[in-house]
Amino acid sequence: MPAEGRLRIAVSDTRPDLLPPRPGTLDVPSSEAEGGRGLLLVEALAADWGWTADDPVVKTVWAELGLPPA
Repeated sequence: MPAEGRLRIAVSDTRPDLLPPRPGTLDVPSSEAEGGRGLLLVEALAADWGWTADDPVVKTVWAELGLPPA
């Protein structure tokens, strides 16, 4: 459940065996790398993010964005 004043976005896939790193532990890819920047962008823009893999066939990566005051 998102915190008050935040929007939660979640994406699920059927590869719980391929888990992303924990927030705050991301490595910056080399300048020649063709990928590996998606979660860096999420970490830079989101108020909070993480993942769950409670189901044996599904993992979910989520991010919370702060909402402007009403």
